Amino acid sequence: MNTSNSRFLIDFIILYSTLKVQRDFVKLVGWEQLATQGVPRWQVHKRVAGGSQRRGSVASPV
Repeated sequence: MNTSNSRFLIDFIILYSTLKVQRDFVKLVGWEQLATQGVPRWQVHKRVAGGSQRRGSVASPV
């Protein structure tokens, strides 16, 4: 019983991680689509800002 419980937990963690990556990817793609439609970037950021880090979109100061 104990091994099946831990196995279920591991499966759940893997599934959750996969879904999270997919969701972030969908957000990123949606962001690009909205940007091409001419939606102001701050509006898009407000809708997308769900605690995920911004990936290289801002130039880092040298």
